[in-house]
Amino acid sequence: MANLLIVSHGNLAKEMTATARMIMGDFEGVHVLGLQADDHIETFYEKIKKECEQASEGLLILTDLAGGSPFIQASRCYYDMFERKTIEVVTGTNLAIVIECISQRAYKNVHELKELALSVGAGSIKSFEINKEVK
Repeated sequence: MANLLIVSHGNLAKEMTATARMIMGDFEGVHVLGLQADDHIETFYEKIKKECEQASEGLLILTDLAGGSPFIQASRCYYDMFERKTIEVVTGTNLAIVIECISQRAYKNVHELKELALSVGAGSIKSFEINKEVK
């Protein structure tokens, strides 16, 4: 089963996981890390690295914001470990991605989960409009 790590600024990862649990019911094996305002960036990197090292069947890291510190540290971990660990990083995570990845992690490998996350993320952004041409 693929491992899943969600990293974010503040408590976003924790709250997205809690919301997914509210919708889906209980699940295990999903880890979260939130970078707090007073955290040291190197300590945060070490936490991500520890999760990467402990992931036996590969790890998909979902991050909140492209270019943000959680994304940069997850990418750094990917760069440092990609030759010996199966790691993928996806940024721009939303609740739809989190729910789909949690529900499919038992059936897909890390690379397939990455592709699923990208597809679900793009497909979950919608605009609500009312047809103004009522006849």
